[in-house]
Amino acid sequence: MASAVVILIMTALALAAPAFAALTGHGPAQQFPDTGLSATGAPAGPGAQFWLGADELGRDLLVRLLYGARISLFVGVVTTVIGTVLGVSAGLAAGYLGGWLDTALSRLVDAVLAFPYLVLALALTAVLGPSLPVVIGVISFFAWAGIARVVRGQAISLRERDYIEAARSLGAGPLRIMFTEILPNLAGPVLVLATLSIPSAIIFEATLSFLGLGVQPPAPSWGNILAGAQNYYSVAWWYLVFPALALLITTLAFNLLGDGIRDALDPGAERLLGRAGARGRRSGRRRLLRRSPAGPAPTPAAVPVPAHAPAPAPAPIAAPVPVAAAPTRVPEPARDSGATIAPRRPAPESAPTAVARQEPWGSRLARSVRGGRTVLAFAVQRTLSGLVVLWVVTLGTFLLFFTRPAISVARSMAGKEPTAAQLRQITRQLGLDQPIPVQYWHFLGRLVHGNLGYSYVTGEPVTTILAQDLPRTASLVAGGVVLWLAGGISVGVLSATRARTCSTGWRPWACWPACRCPRSCSASFSCGACSCHSTSTASPGSRTAT
Repeated sequence: MASAVVILIMTALALAAPAFAALTGHGPAQQFPDTGLSATGAPAGPGAQFWLGADELGRDLLVRLLYGARISLFVGVVTTVIGTVLGVSAGLAAGYLGGWLDTALSRLVDAVLAFPYLVLALALTAVLGPSLPVVIGVISFFAWAGIARVVRGQAISLRERDYIEAARSLGAGPLRIMFTEILPNLAGPVLVLATLSIPSAIIFEATLSFLGLGVQPPAPSWGNILAGAQNYYSVAWWYLVFPALALLITTLAFNLLGDGIRDALDPGAERLLGRAGARGRRSGRRRLLRRSPAGPAPTPAAVPVPAHAPAPAPAPIAAPVPVAAAPTRVPEPARDSGATIAPRRPAPESAPTAVARQEPWGSRLARSVRGGRTVLAFAVQRTLSGLVVLWVVTLGTFLLFFTRPAISVARSMAGKEPTAAQLRQITRQLGLDQPIPVQYWHFLGRLVHGNLGYSYVTGEPVTTILAQDLPRTASLVAGGVVLWLAGGISVGVLSATRARTCSTGWRPWACWPACRCPRSCSASFSCGACSCHSTSTASPGSRTAT
């Protein structure tokens, strides 16, 4: 398919980055201020010397994009492999073994998915410094949770199958059943999830590098190239367009590859959608035919009866059947013809309604109380689970930020180039010179009372900063949700009801040689066949070519 070809081309270009650097004579970090910058200091545009233009330092943008593709693809594949291995192992163990292990792993997955990835990236960057291993660790930490949740649900449904019971009765152990009976049946969903995780990891790495938490210059990355272009996109369009286009094409190709693998592994769903779309089109054509004006139905011509022909015998009249109910009014034609009209009987009462009427009110009240108790127990359990997840998130945040030496914590919170007085003030206010349990107790107290601290740069409370930015953030989130829902629902419904038609997935190479429709006919294309439907009264009615 086309997406696989695009991925192969992108991979080949990334591997051939040293060859392109030798061909152009431009290294990824080599600067050419004389030819790569204009007289005003703006980056040079695309030309014979710089095929895709130059950046703000006069470096070749094409060479840097190819070297950046190596980093992006490497991060995407490595983090996906790590996340898939961890997610499949955790999901299999939680789904098949169950019990306390399932509960613990499920809450851990909830905590990981609820943990803000930027907080983890900031903490690890403050401790270890921004680097490629930090990026791989952060992305892998969040990649396994989603896969583990899906695998757990599939394992729970598969462990009740008959062949699992047969393997268990033959003496197979849990590990053998998980990895030889259940895991092969999860290969399809896991492969689709892994393919769709690669573009997410690529975007994740680009985001961290854009924010300065990932790959650092002069090492090229699509994220830091876009970060450098944000001040020059008005005078150097190529500096922003080509990196963004490379990121878009790569992620789109992986997403389309994942969708194609999912369709290939589940062809029944595609055929089902195709039949549903065909039924919808046929019903639409029938409605149009019913709405079209039609003349009065022709009456059969009267046949003359010869005078000497015998008169037909009168039809026997059936005697009316006596009924106990009230007499039913019979229309005049039916009364003349002697037809028997049975009285309308009341609809039978449903079984649950009849049982409910016979059941005493005490039993109904007890059943309602038991149902309410079950709902209440479930709500309490989920609330306690949520509190545990919140506690795990706060504990992880505290351990990431406050378990280092006091001077390092104060320096990371004070910003760039803090003074000694600022460091002493932060140490005293946060109690960084106290034992770790005491610090954690004060940390929880501040969170419970809503005291999120204040900015050591501007002096404003964090709550005030959040309140100022909340309306803009809420409007952006609301607008994004509306656009996502409108676009997603419309495109999903259209692609589901018209699977592989000219509105969503027209394949000209499959339909053009087989379809010859007149101008007054509309064509519906499907895989290897097409249908021509008349759109005017003067054209042929309908035909199908395969």
